Amino acid sequence: MNHSMDFKFLNIFVLLFFLSPLFIDASTASEIRTMGDTLYIESDILIPENDSLIIDPGKIVLFMGHYSIHVQGKLVASGTQSDTIVFTVADTTGFSDIHSNAGGWNGIRFEDTPATNDSSLFDFCRFEYGKAVGDSANRYGGAIRLINFNNVRISNSEFSNNYSFFWGGSVYAQKADIIIDHCLFTNNYSGNDSLVYGYGGAVCFVSSNPFISHSRFNNNTSTGIGGGISFEFSNPRMINCIFDQNYSGLGGGIGFLRCSPDRGIANILVYDNFAQFFGGGIAVVAASPLMTNLTVFGNYASMGGGYYCNDYSDPKLYNSILWGNLSADGVFGSQVWIWDVNSEPGFYHCNIEYGPSQFGGSTFIGQYINNISSIPGLSNPQDNDFSLLQSSPCINSGTPDTAGLLLPDFDLAMNQRIMHTIIDMGAYEYDGPLGSPILKMLVSKVEVSPNPVTDHSRIIFHTDLPGIVSISIRSAKGDVIETFNFRANHSGNHQVELGSLMKNQENVPAGIYFVEIRTKTQSGSAKVLIQ
Repeated sequence: MNHSMDFKFLNIFVLLFFLSPLFIDASTASEIRTMGDTLYIESDILIPENDSLIIDPGKIVLFMGHYSIHVQGKLVASGTQSDTIVFTVADTTGFSDIHSNAGGWNGIRFEDTPATNDSSLFDFCRFEYGKAVGDSANRYGGAIRLINFNNVRISNSEFSNNYSFFWGGSVYAQKADIIIDHCLFTNNYSGNDSLVYGYGGAVCFVSSNPFISHSRFNNNTSTGIGGGISFEFSNPRMINCIFDQNYSGLGGGIGFLRCSPDRGIANILVYDNFAQFFGGGIAVVAASPLMTNLTVFGNYASMGGGYYCNDYSDPKLYNSILWGNLSADGVFGSQVWIWDVNSEPGFYHCNIEYGPSQFGGSTFIGQYINNISSIPGLSNPQDNDFSLLQSSPCINSGTPDTAGLLLPDFDLAMNQRIMHTIIDMGAYEYDGPLGSPILKMLVSKVEVSPNPVTDHSRIIFHTDLPGIVSISIRSAKGDVIETFNFRANHSGNHQVELGSLMKNQENVPAGIYFVEIRTKTQSGSAKVLIQ
């Protein structure tokens, strides 16, 4: 289809009950044919400026060939958890042939979409078998390509089995400050059999300032840098994400290239990733990201199993754990590899296996301040549980002053980020009691009902012994809202009114709060929501 055609239709509404064919009036006949829950895409589709395509929950958008949806207006695909919207191709035969467009569809394209347009939204969608091949303009972003357009949000969605010949196996964004939230990227691939390397096996950002949160990047592959994700000339805000089992030449999990992100990269778990050459977990090339509270564990590369720096890189890493990473040279360079004398990475309040004496490559000339090299005391990394044990030396060992680190309020498990005065090392904050091991957690036995809080809400908890129970209510940032004592005259279950107390407090804004219970031998907490 000629993308410059003068489309005359106004708003396209794809309704759940719409069963007859939906025609788009154009200078030549084009159509989105609808039958039951399936929308059949039989040619390239253009959504003109000021027009909308709205897809209802449960629909299957089925591309009958290597066709695209080009968005100059607005596209809204809002599914639900039980009724996901699926973008797929009718016939996957030939999808693995990277020199053919067979077996895939040609993605959703936002290219110079007018900045004044309303946001396009994708919620509870699945994108599969997008294939970016052909001429150079079509070799980026297997499922979604964005160029010079910011107003896109992708949430609660899955990208699987998408491919790009160049960059962005599933998503490519250039000058596109988009939002990605609660998404899964798995089995996506960028790269080819030539010397033009693939960047960002799942997602590639260039000259963009995205916000990425609560997402997982699993088993993605690129041939160049960033098996899971790559950033070039970009300034991302990235929090609470997991990278596992991704593969690339450099940076098996994450790749930074020619950028200095300073908006906050925090609570990131990077494990079991692989790089053929450098940086099994993370590669930093001519880049200087500020990152905090990472757990980088069990990654592998020929050199620099955990972390790699090159080409005048000056990254800063705070409150992080680099442990159990492997390299071909054994201990030497297994955690950190610095290629050139011009790179000066800094490490602050981190736990790094073997310490700087075993950094590989060039002589380390960066800062190394208040770090430790102690067994981190992770709960069960063999079963991918990287939370901290009560005995962990990483508890209360982070930087006492977190100002300027742009930390989120919650850790990777959505527990309060600072639980015991000083932030912990790693992606997870220890949320149990400190001190004697006879102190037991009661998290599973503390609840608030009803929750969200009403005038009738009560705190319900259990004590093993009679005595005084200290009850505190804290904000998500740790500020004490209220504290009081309750006398438990017997062991067993107890209830204390909460609703009237919270409702009577002045200037308590809506949000998440924590109710903390403590006795001489027990401790526990529960989250509550005030609306």
